[in-house]
Amino acid sequence: MEDRSLEFCVNRDIQGIAVFDGHGGDQVAQFLKEIIESSSQMLIEEYFPSWSSASSARNQVVVLSRYLVELCQRLDDQVESWARKTRTQHEGSTAVIALVTLNSIVMANIGDSRGLVVDLNRGLLWETRDHKPYHSEEKRRIQELGGFVRLGRVSGILAVSRSFGDLYLKPFVTAQPDLYAHFFKDKDSIVVLLATDGLWDVFQSKAISQSIQQFGNRTNFASSLIHAALKKGSTDNISVVMFHRLPLKND
Repeated sequence: MEDRSLEFCVNRDIQGIAVFDGHGGDQVAQFLKEIIESSSQMLIEEYFPSWSSASSARNQVVVLSRYLVELCQRLDDQVESWARKTRTQHEGSTAVIALVTLNSIVMANIGDSRGLVVDLNRGLLWETRDHKPYHSEEKRRIQELGGFVRLGRVSGILAVSRSFGDLYLKPFVTAQPDLYAHFFKDKDSIVVLLATDGLWDVFQSKAISQSIQQFGNRTNFASSLIHAALKKGSTDNISVVMFHRLPLKND
């Protein structure tokens, strides 16, 4: 198993969930799992005064987005330092990290793991975009840095264009995340699902969203998705983590 998933606490107002999918080995994914909670808690001390004093949910999301970008940068710096010491320069990991508050969610995507936000009444609201070297924006970025894409892979080697680690392919492979945000209404019933690419190899996001609408409240839903993907022929490791946001009660 080269992938990892976890739920973690940033502080009493912010909860986190994440998936990491390692390649070349599982050490980078495991290292990220071990450091993300402590790293997020140390960093929030710098950002929380601005976040807690923000005048609106929208302003809080702006602060939280800046925080998440810096968290990803700090994680990447820690991975790079650790990888050089341990000579683990040919390993990496994709990631999806989501931070959830009472009123909103902010999500960062790096690579080809994927996150969905599904309204149990309205269906799929949005999904993250995979970072593949053959996508025009990613290919252009790599070429502008002096790199190349061959056979759909960075330098003919790596099938994702963004990840933590992979020091031997920097700067062409970056850990710069794409950010996504969503504001909750009091009546919203929302499921956030993060999964590694083993699930997306055999299922489209829309199909997973429809399953969430039908069966997402079941306690074993995440494990049932994994079994269904394996039965459908997925040969990759699969991790799934979910967060349920229930409607707020009116007093």
